[in-house]
Amino acid sequence: MKFRLFITCLLTFVALGFEACRNQKGHSGEKPVSSVSTELRWYSFADAFKEADKKPKKFFIDVYTDWCGWCKKMDANTFSHPVIIRKLNENFYPIKFDAESKDTLVINGITYKSTFPTQARSTHEFAIALLGNRLSYPTTLYLDESFNLLGPVPGYLDAKTMEAILDYYAGEHYKHTPWEQFRLEHKGEIK
Repeated sequence: MKFRLFITCLLTFVALGFEACRNQKGHSGEKPVSSVSTELRWYSFADAFKEADKKPKKFFIDVYTDWCGWCKKMDANTFSHPVIIRKLNENFYPIKFDAESKDTLVINGITYKSTFPTQARSTHEFAIALLGNRLSYPTTLYLDESFNLLGPVPGYLDAKTMEAILDYYAGEHYKHTPWEQFRLEHKGEIK
């Protein structure tokens, strides 16, 4: 009898403790509603084009590879920063593109595929086209609403630097201000 009472008390304690933890973290089985997203919304090319038909925005493409250490560092440090998340979600259709993808893509009526699909580390034709055969990872690309390339930026970018670049393209400063001048005068949110 004592053993049964002990087990009942233990199970009740565990259940109440679990429920208290769920409530403390704000979990009720549903995602909390927030006016500002805390997650970066990555699009596929198809989804980005579909959304752009309804609401035109610029495109942001992160060209990476699975083996690239700096790509992983940028994922962990830069793309997790709340200011970067907000600015990308508000002003761009962010797309992650694996430069060694085996997928076939059709962009603006042109078909792109892996150069040697049976080999590991085979560069995708679209990566070659986007990067002008200057393969460097990571590279971020900024494109206008019509998918015209505004500029590639090769290499790792910390959040402060990326914020300036995002503001440069989102605010269309590239149309009238040289990058170096904008960079020196930029007053961003990230200190």
